[in-house]
Amino acid sequence: MHIREYMVRFFWLPFYLSQFYEPQTGNLVSVIYDLGNILGGILVGYLSDFYRGRRACVIGTFTCVSIPFLMSLTRLSDASTAPSSPLFFVLAMLGVFCGGPINIITSAVAIDLAEHSSVGGRSDLMLLTGFINGCGSIIAALGLLLVGPIASSYGWHHVWNILVGSTVLGTLLLSPAIVRE
Repeated sequence: MHIREYMVRFFWLPFYLSQFYEPQTGNLVSVIYDLGNILGGILVGYLSDFYRGRRACVIGTFTCVSIPFLMSLTRLSDASTAPSSPLFFVLAMLGVFCGGPINIITSAVAIDLAEHSSVGGRSDLMLLTGFINGCGSIIAALGLLLVGPIASSYGWHHVWNILVGSTVLGTLLLSPAIVRE
């Protein structure tokens, strides 16, 4: 396999967007998701504080709300026939409802784990935070490597369906923490 094929498989979003949109529109799509991600992180943090630290409940609610948006993305996966306005809206909402919980999970949840475990000292807290972020990055990288083969063999529709299934599974795995809160 050539290096270009590896790059396309790993950096799939620019490749996907370049198939259907002009570069300016593709960049706008990426920026809209990132803006939603920022807003989502602020909202999840605010709501977690408002509900006195019940992060799992807020994160679970956000991920449940993201599922219909992910499902609508599967319908918009044939971007060549879909207008860009609905895609922009869906991606902004996914930034809010998926990106926001990710921001909280990788920061505040690591601090919670450190406070409620036998971890002692600031350096151990940093180690735990780095470990959580590193594990998330490894899983994300493995997922990105699968996007190319799945998209080329089965189509983008199946990539989005797998993302929906992963979100449902992640929310179910969070349910014990939600029940505890």
